[in-house]
Amino acid sequence: MAFKERLSSNSYLSDDGDVLPLADIADTFDRPPVSGASIVQGMANLEQLRADDLLKQEAELDARRMRERRVADAAMASAGAYIPLEDLTQTRLDILDAISAMSMYRGGEKGGYQSVDFNRRYNLSAPTVESGARKNHRKLVNHVFPELLRASQLMAAGFERYDVDDMVNATRMELMKDYGGPDNENARRRMRAKLKRD
Repeated sequence: MAFKERLSSNSYLSDDGDVLPLADIADTFDRPPVSGASIVQGMANLEQLRADDLLKQEAELDARRMRERRVADAAMASAGAYIPLEDLTQTRLDILDAISAMSMYRGGEKGGYQSVDFNRRYNLSAPTVESGARKNHRKLVNHVFPELLRASQLMAAGFERYDVDDMVNATRMELMKDYGGPDNENARRRMRAKLKRD
């Protein structure tokens, strides 16, 4: 479009230098400048548009988080055996406690219950103490320790009972060797300190 300079309310100067009637080209001029009130309204509209966009982004983020949570929940429902990370340290500490207690009870089963010191210490209560100790040992071996290793979860996930029992027994024997008994008291103490530190 050629350059047009408005000279008056009814004429303009063409790019050739001719003064021509404004009516000939009035409809080709840009709209008149925006008023101050329109600029203020435009700024308010832009601010509202940005706020709406932010709300939309937050809603989309919330929707995405909900979708991810549903996917995670579905995965966890079929995940099989697991230990939540926040519970892992406490579970390991509980396993060390169980190993320590089993070691104590196993010491009694290896002859401590029949010793002179044991009978002298507990007198007439010795048979009751022995029975209770044996019961506690069986509970640790057959129930507490397997559950610390999530045995029932493994079986619910489809593992055969004998495979789970073999894993539990092998793990118990390995841990007893490394952390059981009075000879491994320092090893237990170091492992507890490490778990609490980490």
